[in-house]
Amino acid sequence: MTPEQFSKLPKFVQEEITKLKRERQSAVDALKRFCDAETPSSIWTEDHVCDGVSRGPTTRVHYIQSRWLHINHADISMQILLRGDGGQNGHPVIDIQYGPADRTSGDIVCQPRSYQQFYFFNKEK
Repeated sequence: MTPEQFSKLPKFVQEEITKLKRERQSAVDALKRFCDAETPSSIWTEDHVCDGVSRGPTTRVHYIQSRWLHINHADISMQILLRGDGGQNGHPVIDIQYGPADRTSGDIVCQPRSYQQFYFFNKEK
């Protein structure tokens, strides 16, 4: 909407749009402050959201203060544990366990996809 089009709107509509823009900017600023204040850790989520801050998506990172991550997706349950002690030859390791989400049926396939990448899927589905 151009400034000229905006000026032709009724006064109460202009005020409401201005108020909503202010509230939106306040929410974006609060989210940025929250994310920036988090303590970095070895586990995080990353999302790409279109929040109007830039032309394209903005990357949002949320750090998780844990060593153990559980993921349930597509009838697959996966646990990822960061082991800092007692790993291979005393080195830290990432321990990955996976299986059917209901823990009773189906075999989960770990299929190589590309260099150091894998697909996990339930071959029964």
